[in-house]
Amino acid sequence: MRMRVEKSQLILMRRFARRSMWTRLSRWWKCQCQFRKWLIGLLLLLVLSYGSWPYFTLWQLNQALLHNEQATFAALVDVNAVRDAIRRRLNKDDISLIPNISDSFINWLDMGIRDHGVTVLEKLVTREWIREQLRIRMTTERGFLPALTASSFVNWRIFQVHIVVENMPPLLLGLQLNTHGWHVAMLSY
Repeated sequence: MRMRVEKSQLILMRRFARRSMWTRLSRWWKCQCQFRKWLIGLLLLLVLSYGSWPYFTLWQLNQALLHNEQATFAALVDVNAVRDAIRRRLNKDDISLIPNISDSFINWLDMGIRDHGVTVLEKLVTREWIREQLRIRMTTERGFLPALTASSFVNWRIFQVHIVVENMPPLLLGLQLNTHGWHVAMLSY
């Protein structure tokens, strides 16, 4: 059974196909559904703001390293959360966001255990150690941002960044969202 298309319908279909997306979008914008349009616009703005927020935190962290701002760096790094993330990774029964640890990281921890005993994480994982890990991966005068190779949201509260520099193991930096914004809560290489 074949449907017949009348000439007037065919002309309308051709006209509709010729219109650009911008023409259709402007017509939609002129419709009477103002509340929906503003709601969709607001939702898009919120999603874009939320998606760019961790990148702004990374920029702040980079600026704090470049200008040696101790207070800003201290506000952006949660040392206890970094220690807990490493502790969870070393415990085989806990779930950790750190996927793999390099041999050099294991050797560094092994030497620390020999020197400091069970308090190795409290003695070795400090704000200065985190600063040094980021500082040695600064490739240019622009900081560590040019060395970013991958970044992604693990979930809505955790954002991971891979920093790769030649002749060094890749650094995995994790930002976590808490009540005060995004903070460095995980670091491994």
